[in-house]
This record gives sequence, C-alpha cells and structure tokens, in this order.
Amino acid sequence: MYAVEAEDVSKRYGDVIAVDGVSLTVDRDMLYAIMGPNGSGKSTLLSMIATVNRPSGGVIRVMGHDVVGETDEVRRLINYIPEFNFSSQHLTGLENLVFYAALLGIPRSEARDIAQELLRRVGLNEAANRLVSTYSRGMRRRLELATAFLGDRPLIILDEPSGGLDPSMRRVVMGWLLEEVRERDRTILLATHIGEDAEAADRVAFMKDGRIVAEGHPEELKRRYIRESIIDVKLAVKGLKALELLRGFAIN
Repeated sequence: MYAVEAEDVSKRYGDVIAVDGVSLTVDRDMLYAIMGPNGSGKSTLLSMIATVNRPSGGVIRVMGHDVVGETDEVRRLINYIPEFNFSSQHLTGLENLVFYAALLGIPRSEARDIAQELLRRVGLNEAANRLVSTYSRGMRRRLELATAFLGDRPLIILDEPSGGLDPSMRRVVMGWLLEEVRERDRTILLATHIGEDAEAADRVAFMKDGRIVAEGHPEELKRRYIRESIIDVKLAVKGLKALELLRGFAIN
C-alpha cells in the first residue's frame, strides 16, 4: 500500500486550472519532493492530499484512505505544515508547541517534555520561553516545522519547509527530515522551489503549469536533464569574508 496515491487529479478555480491531471505514487518510509516554480500547482496538490482543498476531479488516497470519502481517517494519519506562518505571536515557542500537542490529544503531562525535545532538535531551546513575536522569520519557520513531528503521524506534508532559512540551516533541517524518515519510519512529502532540498529526496517530481513533467531519483533526473554549467559570480567583498560567504552556499 502506498503512502500517497493520486490518479488523474485536477483542481479548478473557475476558468483557472491549478492542477491538471496529476498522477503519482509515494512509497512509505521515504522523502518525496515536489519541485516547481511559484504557480506550478505544487502547493495546491499538497493541500488536496492534506484534505484542505477538495479535488475537482480524480482520486487521492492516503494509506489506502480516500481523501474525500474518508477525510477523518486521513487527518488522523497526517500532519500538514502550510507555507504561510500559523504560530501565535502572543505565545512563547514552548507554549505554541504545547498548544498544538493538546489539539492532537497528547496528554499535558507529556506535551511539555516532547515540545522541549523538538525545540532542541530545531535549535530553538534557548528561545523556548521567548514570545514568537521576537523570533526572526527563520526561527518562526523552524518552530512551525517542529509542530509537524508532534503526535508521531506516519505522513508529514510540508509546503516549502526551508522558506526563510539560510543555506546552512536549510542543510540542518533537511538532515533532520532524512533522519525522521530513516530512523522513525516516517514518510515525508514536501513541496519546494529549492534544488538543494529536492536533491536530498529519495524521489522528485517536477511540476509546471499544473502538470508533472518529470519524475524520478534526483541523480537520474540530473543525468537526464541537467548539463554541466559554469556560473560567473562577482562578489562585492574579498579575501576570507568572500570565502566564508561562498561556503554558505556550498552543497558539499
């Protein structure tokens, strides 16, 4: 049984076709990335898999459950983190996680310890008792990613998980996601426009104009579509400062 199975899925908003006949399968215990530019339909597709939006056509199943006919069953299997910020600025980071833990039915006696461990894992343990209104954009995104791992749901759906993060923190977050897949038997489905994020995935689907135009293992897709290129970069700084700046963008 697949973690996610989509068959000829479409989504229309009036005359606008946001998703156009998409079919894909996501195996269990893998990191699957959907990559594409803004407006390609990837966020709309994720929202339908997460039962937030209803498909105009086609069928989507999560762990064998239909997202339209078995919505409650699907929601018990997933955690979904949208692209937009949703954490409360009037609560601390710790209070936010404890609040979402309560919504998921986690006993209060356990929620605080779980929240503190998640904050440690995303590098926010020292900011746990600060109001979220004092967080940077990247800190807030890390807090919201931590909420995805409350409740031990088998399928985590993340829309632009590294949005607002600097290159070094992006790599830390992607390493954490891979650890969750490899060591905790989770399936992670994410949407991104960042090539480095997609490169870390087990499989990647490329979307354009609401359709999947390519799908496969990242290395396979690179061999098929990407030719070696040289990019000239002119920096405004020199010496060691320039070297440190370039290191921040290095993949290896």
